[in-house]
Amino acid sequence: RSVTADTAADYEKISTAITGTSYADSVSPEKTYYYKVSAHNTFGEGPQSAAVSATTLAATALTTAGADQTIAAGEIQVFTVTVPVNKTWYVQWNDRNDGDNTKTANVSVSAKWSNGNTISFSDYDNGWSSPQAVTNTTAADRDVVLQVSTQSAGTYYVRYFDPDALAPQTAPQNVTVSAPNLTSVSITWNALATATGGYNVYRSAAYDGTYTILNGATPITDAFYTDSTGLSAGIWFYKVSGVNANGEGQLSDPAKSVLLPEPVALTADTWYETSIANGDDQYYRFAVTAGQTYAIRWTYSIYLPLTAYPEGNEGSPLFTSTTSAPETITPAANGFVILKVTNSGGISDPYTIKFYDTAAAKPQGTSSVDTPVIDSETSVTVSWYYSDADAATYNVYRSNLSGGTYTNISGPTGPSVRTYIDTTVT
Repeated sequence: RSVTADTAADYEKISTAITGTSYADSVSPEKTYYYKVSAHNTFGEGPQSAAVSATTLAATALTTAGADQTIAAGEIQVFTVTVPVNKTWYVQWNDRNDGDNTKTANVSVSAKWSNGNTISFSDYDNGWSSPQAVTNTTAADRDVVLQVSTQSAGTYYVRYFDPDALAPQTAPQNVTVSAPNLTSVSITWNALATATGGYNVYRSAAYDGTYTILNGATPITDAFYTDSTGLSAGIWFYKVSGVNANGEGQLSDPAKSVLLPEPVALTADTWYETSIANGDDQYYRFAVTAGQTYAIRWTYSIYLPLTAYPEGNEGSPLFTSTTSAPETITPAANGFVILKVTNSGGISDPYTIKFYDTAAAKPQGTSSVDTPVIDSETSVTVSWYYSDADAATYNVYRSNLSGGTYTNISGPTGPSVRTYIDTTVT
């Protein structure tokens, strides 16, 4: 290798007896190096190859604060970090994703020790990477070289941090809330190793609204929390952060919960009228008895899917309907059923709904009568359609005027089929 020019006198031997066909050289940034290679056997050394050259990139010392970087398409950028003896530091970057993110470059990040040994990085998703560990187990401080490349010009952010000197650098993951219920919301999340001081839980009435801390000045020590203070029926959002001796870390993504309203007294004879905003869910809660059959009816002007499921088990729906056709359920156990109405139609929409025990309700279907068939001068056959299966028998009424007074001609117990022959005509 030569570091001055392609002149024979300037070359120094930097390796001997290499059995492979490659060599990793430790070099300095922003320099041009010249290389030649010779072959050996038992009789000695052969001639040297023609010279090749390589110019190393400029290396920027990475900081714990990090910085926004601008990179051109096809460019390679290099950063260095010095990791102390027996320490684990972390490298993290943020690039383009499909969500709420101002970074525009889609970068790849690789790492090596200064002697050329590769450090394995496992997170290549867009957006915030998970922190990538760099551990120095040697008896001396070691330099890490990061190489950032991209095929799309833009901006990205990169930093390193010492976990022992900073607040938790990642937010708690998998924040989950309990199924919809009447009185409280249970929030759980994955424990965070760096949250040695516990966790803070925040609540807001809007996804991007103002979040208020729920646990006061004392962090929670366990990875769960039950919220039952100051709640009202509706949608609530929760975020969680980790805490250690150095402060509070990042807040998690919001988790959405539902606090159910008190049960609405729906009956077979009365339509409950309400409306639902675009993008919202609405819930109804009803006590049910095992073995009894209950009917659900609803009407709307736009697409409003409706799902019924046992309370606390939304993942096992009793039915999911995408039409306004009547539905029935026969619960296997006593308890509560939740009805969930979803508005995904793009506009606010009014609708009406009924929920009732079919054994305690009059028939709820609608009838339409076919054109009567005149059998003879004294006989007319009347047939009809009925929308439901909740009719035991039918009553037939007749009038000599369309808008006149109609009289029951089928008697106190009408036919059980949808046909009646009137033999009392003249």
